[in-house]
Amino acid sequence: MECLRIGVYRQIRCMSTRQRLKFNQAKDGSFFSKGESSSFEPSSLILLTVPIATFALGVWQTKRRTWKLNLIDEMEVSGQRAPTDLPEAARDCYDSQYQKVRVKGSFDYSKSVIVGPRSLIRGGGDVHSSKGILGSNESSGWWRINPFRLSDRDEIILVNRGWIPLKSFKGFDKGEIEGEIELVGIIRRSERKNQYTPAVSVDDEIIHTRNIPIIAEKLGTSPIYLDSCESVPGGPLGGQTRVTLPNDHFSYMVTWFSLSGITLYMWLKKFVLRK
Repeated sequence: MECLRIGVYRQIRCMSTRQRLKFNQAKDGSFFSKGESSSFEPSSLILLTVPIATFALGVWQTKRRTWKLNLIDEMEVSGQRAPTDLPEAARDCYDSQYQKVRVKGSFDYSKSVIVGPRSLIRGGGDVHSSKGILGSNESSGWWRINPFRLSDRDEIILVNRGWIPLKSFKGFDKGEIEGEIELVGIIRRSERKNQYTPAVSVDDEIIHTRNIPIIAEKLGTSPIYLDSCESVPGGPLGGQTRVTLPNDHFSYMVTWFSLSGITLYMWLKKFVLRK
C-alpha cells in the first residue's frame, strides 16, 4: 500500500512538472520544452538574404531585358520612318537619336575634323575589321566631319560626310559640292570612351571618339551631329551609321536566378532539411 502511494505521488509530481513546462512554453512563446534545443539559428536569416538578393537582381535584369528589347524595336521603327525636319533645340535632337532628318544648307569645307580610325560600313551594315592606324587594310579609314550652315535658321551644325580611306588623312577635297544642298542624315549622340581610348581635346589633330561637345567647340558649331545617309561621287562614303546596343541581360538574368536557386537549396539543406 505504501508503494502504491509513492507511485501515485511520483506520477502526480511528474504531471505537475510537465504542466509547469507547458506554462513556461506558453509564457515565453517557445516551441521547445526545457532541456530541448531549438534548431533556429539567428545566422540563418543573414544567410537567407543571399538567395533573396540574387532573386531580386534576376527580376531586375528581366525588366532591363524587356526595356532593351522595346528600345531596339523603337530604334528599328525610327530608322524606317520618313525623314522629318531637324528639331530646333539641341536637347530635342539628343532625345531623337537615330531619327532620320532632312536639312538644307551649305558645307564649310575650310574647317574639318577627322575621327578615327574607323572601319568601313558597306551597304547593308556589313562591318569590315580594321587593322588600326598603321594597317594597310582597304577598309580602314576615317570619318570626315564638316560644319553645315542651315538655310532655314541662323545655325551651324556638324555633319559626318562619311568615310575616307586611311591614306587620305590630309588633303582629301573630293566630292566638295559648293552652294546650297539638301541631305538626309541620322541624329547621333556622343560615343562613350572606353578605358583604352585616349582623352579627347580640342587641340587634337585626330579625335578618336565621337565627342560632340569637343568637335563642336573645335569647329565653332552647335552640338548637333548628323551622319549623312548619302554619298557624293568621288567623295566620302555616307551611310556610316551602325546601331550597336549590347543586350546581355538574358545571360545576366540566368546567372542571378541560378545563383538564387543554388543558394536557396543550400540554405534549406542546412537549416530546414537537416535531420
